[in-house]
Amino acid sequence: MDKEKVMVTFAVDSPLYERIKDYRFEKRIDSISEALRILIEKALEAEKPPTVTPRKRNNRSQSIVASPAWGFPPICGSRKDAGVEF
Repeated sequence: MDKEKVMVTFAVDSPLYERIKDYRFEKRIDSISEALRILIEKALEAEKPPTVTPRKRNNRSQSIVASPAWGFPPICGSRKDAGVEF
């Protein structure tokens, strides 16, 4: 990161300025400029999309078995025994 500092000037309304001052004193920050820098960094960090870590896959083959809406298929017997026609 470049160590050169750039001066930025912008205007805020009184209620926002009071909130920034309250934040500064609550966190015991030395200056308004430092409080603004911290708040901007936090906001930019919050904007980043979350990183997704890939799931570990096991070596076993997995098959997906769809079950009918009434629950799991019967353990023994045919589907006709359960009273369901497909």
